[in-house]
Amino acid sequence: AIDETQRRREIQLKHNEEHGITPETIQKRIKNILDEFGIVRKNKTPTVPDSEDETLDLDLKGDDRSLEEIIKDKKEKMEEAADNLDFETAAILRDEIKELKIRLKAEG
Repeated sequence: AIDETQRRREIQLKHNEEHGITPETIQKRIKNILDEFGIVRKNKTPTVPDSEDETLDLDLKGDDRSLEEIIKDKKEKMEEAADNLDFETAAILRDEIKELKIRLKAEG
């Protein structure tokens, strides 16, 4: 396997030299996926929460559905995201569901 990798590397380097190609690292903006969903952490530091008290601050203004309905909808979306291998979205939805269940317990 190492010999094959080296053989392919030599071919690639020869091709790059013949065509004046200089390999460069891709430059891609790193985005905060939480911003896309309008989720704001109560703790603004970009670290992993140290305790269960640090939960997501969900904005539910304008959503007049019951918490049970919102949780059900988010569970369906989470499962759909997982089925589509979109694990980042599924994880965010999982965290939102966790927060909503905490709120539901506090209300009831």
